[in-house]
Amino acid sequence: MLIYIVRRLFISVITLVLITGCIYGLIRAMPGSPLTALLAGGGEASDKSISTQQYERMKEQFGLNKHWTLGYFDWLGGVLKGDLQNALSRPGSVAKLIGDRIAATLLLSVTSLILAYLLSIPLGLYSTARNGTIPERGTNLVLYMLYSLPVFVAALYLQILFHVKLEWLPLYGVTSSNYAELSLWGKAWDLFLHCVLPVTCFTYTSLAYYTRFIKANMLEVVQQDYIRTAKAKGVGPFKILTVHAFRNSLIPFVTLIGLTLPALFSGAIIIEKIFSWPGMGALFLDAISQRDYPLVMGLVLLFSSLTLLGQLLADILYGVVDPRISYS
Repeated sequence: MLIYIVRRLFISVITLVLITGCIYGLIRAMPGSPLTALLAGGGEASDKSISTQQYERMKEQFGLNKHWTLGYFDWLGGVLKGDLQNALSRPGSVAKLIGDRIAATLLLSVTSLILAYLLSIPLGLYSTARNGTIPERGTNLVLYMLYSLPVFVAALYLQILFHVKLEWLPLYGVTSSNYAELSLWGKAWDLFLHCVLPVTCFTYTSLAYYTRFIKANMLEVVQQDYIRTAKAKGVGPFKILTVHAFRNSLIPFVTLIGLTLPALFSGAIIIEKIFSWPGMGALFLDAISQRDYPLVMGLVLLFSSLTLLGQLLADILYGVVDPRISYS
């Protein structure tokens, strides 16, 4: 196991270097630069009458006077020293900017993930046990409708219904303007109210997908010979589904769990923009639009590392759910 993990980590490091190198080359090839974004953004730096010497000095300040390969190795050298550099489009280091957004993203994504799993597993088991019945078909119809409903449409309708019409829930943001003046219970309640709509939008598509995923794998497993043997021995249907069938359908489910790890931190750009949620998705979009190379690369490094870590975690969990798998 240890040799396998070390080998996978070595391959992951090489993969990470290739990914970040390709991404850095692509963003440097994009039209525009941090300098053009700054000049177009207003303020003193946007004065179109700046001299050639000032322009060249600003290019040197942003590191644009070097070829992208040299720029990438400068960035990589800083990463190896633990320095992600400072952002170009806003004050502060890249590490601090990412750290300030992680809590809001995790609040949204982890809550959504827990709800999706808690609801999709019993729904998937129910759909398997009642396969072909009218209630099961009705459940599938609702799930298909949810899966096909665009998030931005659902978000706008929910805002109209619960904020404009009913005035029950806040429209956007993480907290209210008087959040600091509230009691501890009042702060928790205010945070809960602000989370309801974005968490709902974040959850419903995952719920529909996970339920269908579990049912599809369960229907394949319940056709196996050992399930028929368990039924012949008089094992109850609940125990067959939860102990025998579900346990042996965990391998594809574990793969899905491993792939959700980067999604926990990447956020949802559309949802965060609609609800003005200060998460990682909105930060990533702003960094790309402003050509903030260090911030983009810091986020790419985080997301790529989590993707590779999630795949490694899924491979290790295979051996936990299926003893037949060996890493030798």
